[in-house]
Amino acid sequence: MVLPFARNSDGSLITEYNFFAFEKAQKYFSLDVYGGLKTTEMAIRVLKCSSIITETKDIETITTQQISSDSISICVRAIDLDSGIKQVDIGIGSVYGGFELQAIKSAISSSHRMHDIVEANLTHGERVYIEAVVINHAGLQTEFTSHPFIIDHTPPIIQNMESSLEYRDDVRNDTTTRVHSRWQVMDDESDVKFCEYCIGFSESSCDIIGWTATSSLSVSQSTKFKVQHGNRIFLKLRCINGVQLSGYAYSGSLVVSYIPPEIIGSKIEFITDTGIRKGFDHGTNYIDWKDVFKPTYISSYQLAVGSSKGMTDILMPTTTTETRVAINIPREYHEIRGIVTATSITGLSTTYRQTIVL
Repeated sequence: MVLPFARNSDGSLITEYNFFAFEKAQKYFSLDVYGGLKTTEMAIRVLKCSSIITETKDIETITTQQISSDSISICVRAIDLDSGIKQVDIGIGSVYGGFELQAIKSAISSSHRMHDIVEANLTHGERVYIEAVVINHAGLQTEFTSHPFIIDHTPPIIQNMESSLEYRDDVRNDTTTRVHSRWQVMDDESDVKFCEYCIGFSESSCDIIGWTATSSLSVSQSTKFKVQHGNRIFLKLRCINGVQLSGYAYSGSLVVSYIPPEIIGSKIEFITDTGIRKGFDHGTNYIDWKDVFKPTYISSYQLAVGSSKGMTDILMPTTTTETRVAINIPREYHEIRGIVTATSITGLSTTYRQTIVL
């Protein structure tokens, strides 16, 4: 007997097998896999144990589940203790007892195989019933109908995704990075079953951290990893719904920045309103610090200019993304003091101070 497999959104395969045990005793079974790699990982578990009721035509005789955009998993839990089951025919309809969506056809040919996967071209939002006609070896038949369910062709919608980086120094003074993310995900039709993320050096790669399940459906905290200061990384998120459809979202590029802005050795320059670089003068001048810091990954600067009378009496602390501002120096001032603080995109800062005698 060959089991029918369906492919999940992550590329893995899944199957189900239903069997009846007519006495209470320990059961054994074996599973042979052909054509797979020796390293193929498999998981087998008992999903549900149910007692057998032979007198009742229960609507739960058929259990169904959409498992992909065009595949339906069908389990017919029918038995015939007297004649045995010869054949099970399956049809699909939009009304109870109907077969207009897919004509009835033989789906299960053995009484030992009670599960099958049916592929059907169905419309999104369509209300569907599965009909099963079970025939025994005496030629007698009984019809069973599943609960209706709605066909879903739309993946989960992920919105408002935000990510930030956290840095830690380990015992060897190496810096490790962790990504914190939060988002909102919605799927009103098939529900969101789980989310997972991966991290790489591009939107299409997962070469830093492979696909990993998130701790919840709205937040995640990655495992720690090592990358170089200045690297750009991307986090890819996917959320999978009950019919194995995946919605995707991305964060990036995220710039790894765990070293404060670097002072490269130059000094603040003073430029007159005519553009001549020279010693500082009274009146309108420009203060320029573009050669003080290495400009990589700096998000803003804060500048304050003062005299011997006070640290901010010429220019109050001013935040800017530029590297030059205009200031006016009264003639009675003979010394000024400039303070520039550069802040990186991750909030690390470095301060440079310079005093000039006029």
